[in-house]
Amino acid sequence: MDILETLFERARARRRRIVLPETGDERIVEAARRLTEGGLAEAILPRDPQSDPRLEEYASLWPGNPK
Repeated sequence: MDILETLFERARARRRRIVLPETGDERIVEAARRLTEGGLAEAILPRDPQSDPRLEEYASLWPGNPK
């Protein structure tokens, strides 16, 4: 097993979330799709940062961290 596959397996085991606010960039949208399909992370692409409940939930995990 090569180093990348080892890292991918570790990421799949942890299954973290990542917020990618650059939703207008097709490269970011494609990266989010690949992360999700590969089981590497739950990609959050907020449509409207003021109304996306997932972003509120994520922000609440980090007190004092501005959105």
